[in-house]
Amino acid sequence: MFGFGKKESYEERIRGALAEGLPRKAASIARKAFTNKKTEEHVLAWIASSMYEREISSAFDLLEIFVDRFPNSLHLPRVYLADILCRASRFDHATDLARYYLRLAKDSDVFPTLSTNRILQEGVSRSFLLLTSAYTTLGARSYSKRLLQYGLSYELADRWKEIIKNELLQLDSEVKQIQHADFDKKWELFFNSGAGANELYQKCNDEGFPRMAKRVDLLETNFRFNSSFKANTDEVLLLVIETPSKEFLLC
Repeated sequence: MFGFGKKESYEERIRGALAEGLPRKAASIARKAFTNKKTEEHVLAWIASSMYEREISSAFDLLEIFVDRFPNSLHLPRVYLADILCRASRFDHATDLARYYLRLAKDSDVFPTLSTNRILQEGVSRSFLLLTSAYTTLGARSYSKRLLQYGLSYELADRWKEIIKNELLQLDSEVKQIQHADFDKKWELFFNSGAGANELYQKCNDEGFPRMAKRVDLLETNFRFNSSFKANTDEVLLLVIETPSKEFLLC
């Protein structure tokens, strides 16, 4: 009657801007959505993910803002943020983000039903590959192989299954090469018994992997004081947690 139309949603406005070939406009709308405290989690997840998927790098920071705002979300921004960090060779942080996502998925009991949820299947599939980034870079190729084989025990997305299988072939080839075999054996000894932790701890710190260094330290403590401790599939998704008293725990 008065000519008032329905106000376009943030998604519609962003899609419109992208259809017009205006990524800056899309990024501006995305930021407005994030400053609006009424915007719901699933909407912000779609918006942040769209910035990644359309490679609008000026708005990649929205992924981190989303993760900080919704730390227990199983939407894709955490996984996409891990991928961006991996591309920037920030493997230590990328591995941590991927591990946290997989732990959320495990605790939410979504592993057995991945094929029924495309978003979760994509997130879990990507995360298993991203999880290996720090380990492979630090020379723990056999451990990375076990992580990927563990991932393949679930119904991952077909595209990622093939990528992971190819990565397994690459790791299998690399681990046989003399220049990679030495540290792989040291990591294997450590994951079997905790032996050699000091050298690996130093390597992690020297090469810019403080998160992995802390993990090595905590794993060694578990091996030393818990005779039944094993670095198996349960260990893979244990998180390093800082307590209010500034102590670190593996749980």
